[in-house]
Order: sequence, then structure tokens, then C-alpha cells
Amino acid sequence: IEYDGTAFCGWQRQANALAVQQVIEEALGAVDGAPVVIKGAGRTDTGVHATAQVATCDLIKDWRGDKLRDAVNAHMRPHLVAIRKAEVVADDFDARFSATRRHYLYRIINRRPPLTIDAGKAWLVKRPLDAEAMHEAAQQLHRLDILGEVLSLGRFEDLRDRGKFWRVHDPAEGIETDLSIPQIIMAVDP
Repeated sequence: IEYDGTAFCGWQRQANALAVQQVIEEALGAVDGAPVVIKGAGRTDTGVHATAQVATCDLIKDWRGDKLRDAVNAHMRPHLVAIRKAEVVADDFDARFSATRRHYLYRIINRRPPLTIDAGKAWLVKRPLDAEAMHEAAQQLHRLDILGEVLSLGRFEDLRDRGKFWRVHDPAEGIETDLSIPQIIMAVDP
């Protein structure tokens, strides 16, 4: 699924605003002849775009993937949402839990003039950027990503409070590091 999130409150259906999920569910319901609920691999916030979101649903009719894609896309006009590919999956496939990776792209454009073509799709920073400091910060984010994996998989052997720092030790991955409380908070609640 691909969408321009500018006009949406995000992925997840909400009572008081238009969401990507709602647009797709209504189009699926129209082509399949019954209400449809979809489950996405993840959620996006207001104004966030996606190029390869994955979702699953159960349908009444048997559909060929390309026919379903085209029918749903026709029903979603004029919304900037498109099903790029549709296919039958195994019954135990779960869009969220079967995902093997997620990829995020954050674009920063460093210049004085305002954005035109990239407006709403990049962050304009007019002041000079410190590339060295940004690189160091990116390394810390990588460490937090590793920590998130360790914590989510429950592989860690030890996560002890050591005053201002937490020590993470994962012998299977060879990870042993001290992280500050703000780093832990960033990892858990970006």
C-alpha cells in the first residue's frame, strides 16, 4: 500500500477524522459486498506517507490479486492511496507479526529557500548543520535500535539499574552497554 498522508489523521481509523485504514476498508467493502476490517503491519501518524505498507483482511469472494487491486484502487479515488500489490496469503500470516523489517526514511533539506516540490515530504533546516554531530547521534540511534530488538525479543540476560544508567547484557548478540535513562526513554517512546 502506498499513500500520501497529508490529508489523513494517520493509518488507524478514528471516529473524528479521516484515516488511511478507513479509506481502504470502505473501498474493500464496496468491491467485496460486505464490511471489511484490515490489519496493518504498523501505524503512521498524521501527515506521514508510506510506500510499502502491508495489511491483511478476510474477504467473502475469491479474488485474483490484480483484479482486487484495480477494483479497490478505483473505489479509493480521489484519495491519494493506492494498493500496489494484492495476493492471497497463508492463514497464519499476520501483517504485524510476520513483518521481518520496517524501513523509515527521514529527509532533511538544508538550505535557506523554502521547499516547493518537497513541501510536506521533508524537513527544511535553514541553519548550517553539524554533520559530525549528526553522525554521532545516528550511531546512538543505532545502539537504541539494537536495544529495542534485545528488549522486544526478551533475549537480554541482565538489565540492571545502576543509578543513572542501565546495563544491558546479551551474550547471544555480544551486546553489553550502559545506557542513560533518557536513552532508554527515547528507545521506548520515540
